[in-house]
Amino acid sequence: LIAVTPLGYYWFAVVNSFSVKLAHFAHVALATAIPMPMLSALQCWFQASAIHQRKNQLIPQAIVLHLMTLCGVLLFCVFYSPINGLMAYLIALQAGMCVQILYLFCRGKHLGLGAA
Repeated sequence: LIAVTPLGYYWFAVVNSFSVKLAHFAHVALATAIPMPMLSALQCWFQASAIHQRKNQLIPQAIVLHLMTLCGVLLFCVFYSPINGLMAYLIALQAGMCVQILYLFCRGKHLGLGAA
């Protein structure tokens, strides 16, 4: 509720006495982090499915892709983007998690991963 409504700005600016710029930054960062629980749950689901199917080799491969994506997005943000700091990390982390989930989904699709 705080992240997607103007109540978030009120919370950070008035209740916590942040400066206007910091309150806006905190509100945007909080809104950017909304997909994290869903991505984390999907990541755990596909990793558990891979372990259950005894396809453990998929997990290190997916983690390497996750780290490569994370590093690539962070380097892009450092050298070519005005986005930096926390926002760059949140975007890079979510991109890495999405790549990891897609890899586990696509590689595990023919193995029956993700099926209940």
